[in-house]
Amino acid sequence: MKNKALLFSTAVNLNETAKALESGEKHLSKTEYQKVRKAYKQLICHTLFWVLTAFLCAAGIVITGNKLSDIAEDELLKSYNATEYTSGVKAGPTTVLYTKGESYYFDTSVIGINLDSEYPNEISFILFLDDDNNLKGIESKDEFSNPTSIFAHSIGIAFIFLIVFSAGYVIYVRKFSPYGKIWYSFLERSNSEDDYHL
Repeated sequence: MKNKALLFSTAVNLNETAKALESGEKHLSKTEYQKVRKAYKQLICHTLFWVLTAFLCAAGIVITGNKLSDIAEDELLKSYNATEYTSGVKAGPTTVLYTKGESYYFDTSVIGINLDSEYPNEISFILFLDDDNNLKGIESKDEFSNPTSIFAHSIGIAFIFLIVFSAGYVIYVRKFSPYGKIWYSFLERSNSEDDYHL
């Protein structure tokens, strides 16, 4: 466990990496040392490339989620011929209340809804309003599918993608990539101060 921690520290610490390369230059043949330096350069270039690619993909996921959220919200408002939606509470069998600077009461019978009969167990609602602050529709808050949840989910997916990608990339570099095998083999030998030959 101690050796693995030392190996990781050397891999991510530029000062320790410089020391390892300096020591390798003294102990390795010129051909072997050039191979190590080449592997290290490939490791840095490939890592930077794939880190940038991963962040661009994650950003793409978030941007796509935001676009889909906007589209879903537009479709929802169009279905009620409304321009905004807000939260409200039941104030009577056919009355809902919402506050925006001041209190507003809406008569739900205007849109053909009796709260006692259609939503007997509900207290909180989503109100759909037009530009003139007229009630155009109503939904139970418990059953309401908020379009902005798409955006929130996309952020979560982006984080999961970055974590899985990072873990997969580390395993690939350490275990399967030719340059990774050369570089980490060199680090193991330089940290153990044993035979430097690759």
